[in-house]
Amino acid sequence: KVNFLVRYFQYEKNLSLEKISIPKAQLLLDYCTKVLEDKNEETSKKLLPTQGGFFFGSTEYDQWYYEDVERVYKTFKEILDDLSDDEDLFMCCWW
Repeated sequence: KVNFLVRYFQYEKNLSLEKISIPKAQLLLDYCTKVLEDKNEETSKKLLPTQGGFFFGSTEYDQWYYEDVERVYKTFKEILDDLSDDEDLFMCCWW
């Protein structure tokens, strides 16, 4: 459960399973790179903001946030590197 990731992929149709566009996933990598380079609250709030709410945990831009950003970067980089042209990417979310 990564706070900013749910907000980044805001569900347009409010479904539990939604197709993710490859360009949006690639943009996520760019945002993660910039946030990790800067490691300041202003950049983090602008590119990968957290959201409040019981299910989302901390909204602080602290070491845990940046560890999540790094983990998301590594995971999505690996996924996108292995994704072939005829495959799709989906996000599943449930509570």
